[in-house]
Amino acid sequence: MRLFRVLLRLVPLVVIAALVIAFGVIPYSFARQMAAALIHPQRLPITGTPTTLGFTDWQTVRVDTLDGITLEGWFIPPPAAALDGTPSDGATILYLHGLGGTRQSMLLQAALLHRQGFGALLVDQRAHGESGGERSTLGYQELADTSALIDFLLTQPEVNPKRIGIVGEGMGAVTGILVASHRPDDVRAVVAQSAYASIEDLIRPEAQRASGLLALTAVPLTRLVLEQETGTDFSAVNPLAQIYWLHPRAVMLLHGDADLVVAPESSQALYDAARDPRELVFFVSGGHGSLLEADPSLWGRRVTAFLRRYLRDAPIETGAS
Repeated sequence: MRLFRVLLRLVPLVVIAALVIAFGVIPYSFARQMAAALIHPQRLPITGTPTTLGFTDWQTVRVDTLDGITLEGWFIPPPAAALDGTPSDGATILYLHGLGGTRQSMLLQAALLHRQGFGALLVDQRAHGESGGERSTLGYQELADTSALIDFLLTQPEVNPKRIGIVGEGMGAVTGILVASHRPDDVRAVVAQSAYASIEDLIRPEAQRASGLLALTAVPLTRLVLEQETGTDFSAVNPLAQIYWLHPRAVMLLHGDADLVVAPESSQALYDAARDPRELVFFVSGGHGSLLEADPSLWGRRVTAFLRRYLRDAPIETGAS
């Protein structure tokens, strides 16, 4: 009987311990694993060059960041004329790959748009491909990195400084939105593919798959761990707030409606928060990134028309309203 009473007194302690494990230890362990995967993406090798796709006029470039990291890239000057004979006007696009990608993953997009008369700068972001850096910061330090890349383009005699655009995927799309809002005089148009509207939108889908109902705890915990590990405040990585300030510059948002990494609602939210000129295109059965491969005709038609209009044909506006 006495033993029974002792065991009865232990029940609340056992319950409390179980709750701590279920709602504290397990989500925190998951958060640390997820944060590590986000800030230390696997480096993919570079297995080709622009020559692989038939480019002959290109060069390897290296750009140093403010904190001393060297970014590796390829610069492809604008062609003398587009396929339709339109003379070059120096319009050039900076391509920014997504988390876990490389500059090579953007090469098909650059090749398609080069035929339309656009030059290209493709780079490995920090902690990716052949660039320096030990960790990604999901757009925080990448904002300054991208600003350095724009500075590089502004020094190239073939580049028209009033006709610089950004085409990005995932993290690259977010960084493109952020830098364009900070440098509206230097970035005229942004094509943002599979962009997340917030750090939470990047974390949530995986958290929901991996931890079910505990996702409510896992999401803020993962953000907390990310901030601890990188020493950054991710409130600065807020494309949902920054996209409003792109006006009067143009933004196009592309998203696959079957994206399991970043929900399509993220691009819808960004579109709703932006001001004109803006466009939103969903790709039927499209996944995360690789939207050109998902529907080459749709991608080529809509992106080319957007860039021709806003990076080349539309009058250049100055100032904000």
